[in-house]
This record gives sequence, C-alpha cells and structure tokens, in this order.
Amino acid sequence: PEILAVPRLETVPVPAKLSAVLEAVPAHPVAGNGSVMEATVRLVLAADRLLLRVDACDAAPERPDVIWSGSGVELFVASRPGEPRKQLGLAPAIGTAPAVAVMADTADSADGVEVTGCRTKQGWTLSASVPLSCMGIAAEATSLALDLAVNTHSQPGQGCRLHLAGEENPYADS
Repeated sequence: PEILAVPRLETVPVPAKLSAVLEAVPAHPVAGNGSVMEATVRLVLAADRLLLRVDACDAAPERPDVIWSGSGVELFVASRPGEPRKQLGLAPAIGTAPAVAVMADTADSADGVEVTGCRTKQGWTLSASVPLSCMGIAAEATSLALDLAVNTHSQPGQGCRLHLAGEENPYADS
C-alpha cells in the first residue's frame, strides 16, 4: 500500500476556516478501477481529528436510503495495517437530503463527526472533521492505516467505486 505523508496541525481549525486549511494541502488522486470517473482527496491530522475533503466528478449523484449505495465516501481506518478497521460512511447534501456521517457497524449517526458537502458543476464536494476516537485511534497516534472509497455514478443507477489506497478489499479485516 502507498504511504502518504499527511500534514499535522496542533489545533483544529474553526469551522469557517476548515475549507481554506484543506485547500492548502496537496490533493491526492483517487483511482477508478478502470473508470473514467475522477476524484481527489485532501487529508490533514489536526489535534485529535482527521480532516478530509473529497472533490468528485459524478455525472448523476444519488442519495438512496442506504448511503453506502449512493454518492459519497467510505472511510476505513485502523491503528496499523492488518488491524480491524472502523468504517465510516459520509454523504454530501444532495437534493433535500442533508450531508450525513454514519458508522457502518451500527448504522447510526457518527458521534462528533462534522460533515458538509454540496453539489458542484462537475459532481459534488464533501468536507469532514472526524474525531480520531470515533475511528478507534488515539489522539497522539503518529500513524494510521487508512483507505478511502469514493462512490460516484457515470449515469443514473450505474455506480463506480474509486479507491485511494487501491486495497483489494477494504471491507474485510485482514
């Protein structure tokens, strides 16, 4: 798996500055399993939080009742490779549905996760501030194992899953 150097900040930026902080860090391309769909992710560790921004090209953003099936982000985090992962689903606001964060193991809202997102001309954007504790990571951790899947659609009903780390199966614990 690829090793990314993720910038670390001592403090968490105020919500009004989150977008500017994330815009200042390098965008990493998210590969598309042979798809023409594209996405980028920006990551920052700030105090006890993981900050992320995803910009996705999505020809037909969808928001079904089960967010894993629609447009959005699936974040997989563990303390190190091979350890059991926590999975978090994030979805941008689409239509009348608000932006949302849901833990996979409970299907409940993720405590303390702040998420925003909206439609863009090319698809959608999503920003999140995720407490490391929500993902089972200590605030003082100096590294972690992470994969991220971006779910987009090339046309209505035809989904595409893009992966940051390209892990063969991020859904199964090794």
